[in-house]
Amino acid sequence: MENFIIYGVYIYLTGMLVSAGMSLLRNHFRFANAILFLSNLAGFSAMVAYLANFPGRELVILQTGFFFDLKLSLDYLSSIFLLLTSGISGLVVVYSAEYLDRYRKTYDIQSVQSLMGIFIFGMVGVLLSANVVGFMVFWEIMSFASFFLVMSDRTKESLHAAFIYFVMTHLGAGAILGGFLILSGGSLGFEISGIAAASRNIPPDFLTVAFLLFFFGFGSKAGLIPFHIWLPEAHPQAPTNISALMSGLMLKIAVYGFLKTVMMFFHIPIWAALLVISLGIISALLGALYAVVEKDIKKAFAYSSIENMGIIFLMLGMAMCVMAKRTAGEIPLAAILLVTYAIFHAINHAIFKTGLFLSSGVIINRTHSKSLDMMGGLAKAMPIFSFIFLIIILASAALPPFGTFYGEWGFIRALIDLLQISGTKFASVTVFLTVLALFALVSGLATFAMIKIYAISMLGLPKLERHSDEKTDDGLFVIPLAVIGFVMVALGIFAKNILGWLSGHIGEVFFGYAGDIPDVQISSAQVFVIVAAFLLLSAAVYKLLSGNGRKEREYDTWNCGQPIDASMEYTATAFSAPIRFFFLPLLQRRKTIISVPVVNTNPWISKKSFSLDITSVWYDRLYKPAAKYVFWLAEKVRLVHTGRIQYYLLLLLSAIIITLMIAL
Repeated sequence: MENFIIYGVYIYLTGMLVSAGMSLLRNHFRFANAILFLSNLAGFSAMVAYLANFPGRELVILQTGFFFDLKLSLDYLSSIFLLLTSGISGLVVVYSAEYLDRYRKTYDIQSVQSLMGIFIFGMVGVLLSANVVGFMVFWEIMSFASFFLVMSDRTKESLHAAFIYFVMTHLGAGAILGGFLILSGGSLGFEISGIAAASRNIPPDFLTVAFLLFFFGFGSKAGLIPFHIWLPEAHPQAPTNISALMSGLMLKIAVYGFLKTVMMFFHIPIWAALLVISLGIISALLGALYAVVEKDIKKAFAYSSIENMGIIFLMLGMAMCVMAKRTAGEIPLAAILLVTYAIFHAINHAIFKTGLFLSSGVIINRTHSKSLDMMGGLAKAMPIFSFIFLIIILASAALPPFGTFYGEWGFIRALIDLLQISGTKFASVTVFLTVLALFALVSGLATFAMIKIYAISMLGLPKLERHSDEKTDDGLFVIPLAVIGFVMVALGIFAKNILGWLSGHIGEVFFGYAGDIPDVQISSAQVFVIVAAFLLLSAAVYKLLSGNGRKEREYDTWNCGQPIDASMEYTATAFSAPIRFFFLPLLQRRKTIISVPVVNTNPWISKKSFSLDITSVWYDRLYKPAAKYVFWLAEKVRLVHTGRIQYYLLLLLSAIIITLMIAL
């Protein structure tokens, strides 16, 4: 079985590279796509075999005697994320076969297909890397491939988004490398599994710097506020299949990195936990709020990703808080459960967010617009897709009986249990109650945002005429989405079993705890049966009441004799107006009213147009001033460019002396 797993991983890695090379050959797009799908299938099979047979054991895949002793291996945590990566990537590859074919005029599909294979290869390499050099090399492969994919259509907007992404992702990569070098004493061959021991032996000040570097590095890649500025820009500009991979998988690589580094620290100070909690809840709240008011469907889903990443880091921050308050030798079960809920929510988010972005591609393909204000009426035109999209939307809103409900419900239960512990200090109670209240607000806003997106895009009358040359066969679009919908339902039915299995292994892997862990206090299978029975009963009652022979007269809504059309329906802007008005202090908006006289001699009778744009507070008040300061500093640095070789040699000598003084 070990050989099956090892060879399966080899096939997985090799297949992605072969597919990337094959994609560049003329007329080999379909063949390369098939190779990429089969390689993901091999990886998925290998991960299933590993989790079924060796979940608590490290399995070495490759170890070289050169290049800083590069080592690739499998462990419990990496195998979970690899299972996600291979499964979701396989579905996206199936979707891409039809999607890229329809957008041949927009993208160079050969380069997009090739870069997609390299992008997935980079993510897989990060998850397999056992030492620093492998982690950072594959991290850069992942980042560079996604950078080029963001600007696939070469428009001004995508180039701007790619530049912002490039800057933020490499600032984050530099911070992560700095954190590793501090813990490892400058060794690139340092094994990541040794972080717990290394964090015990370095001075507290160095450990603080390492934590801040890791938190910025992984937090910026995850899109936590205020490091999120790249995410709502890059995700909407990338091709839809790449947006799905970036939001569904790449953000989880950041979660994985945080779990493998910061969560392994021997001692975590309480201020560090509170910092993670604060940025987590701020990201969740503002991400949900911006998702409510956003009109661009892909940008709304991008802000929803910020919200969910905030929730995941909030759960991890609460686990850190519990661990920081433990007594010597104690392993709090609440911390194990909180990490379990965070990983389970990450699994669910990876699946449903992939489904949401892939669904947005189907919608944009039909409406030829990313604006929700231009959508509507797709439920009648695409009933099967509309039903699947509804399932994914309900799952993303964390409603029962879907898996996302149990991750968030478990987190709330854990907070309530912590509040009930006798002897809890007033400051801790205040933090827990504040988090609980804000989390409830986030859940409400997230549900509102998902209802808005579904209602505006699927229901009502179509606002745009369909193009006559549009393809109507959406089979390869719908099949991956149907699988995602089925998986979301299955995760809800078996949530109790999955959470129990996760908590047992997480207790052992993260905390060295091999005892019994309290079971989830709700039967997910029973909840599913109750919800399904309620829906069937409602349908039966409706059928019974509507089939008794009574007829109702149907007629159009009265509109003073004028015909009703789609322009009179609620738009996404109008739908979110109450929320936008209530949270106006947290939002920054730009109103534009253009008035053009109908007759030049009469300015009182004019035709007016109105537009409302939600602008980024962080961009205008944080990043723009910072950029101005950097440019000012760069101008000052230019003064040292004297052109004299003696001056440059003096600067070089000074740098060497200062470096030696610090090192020695």
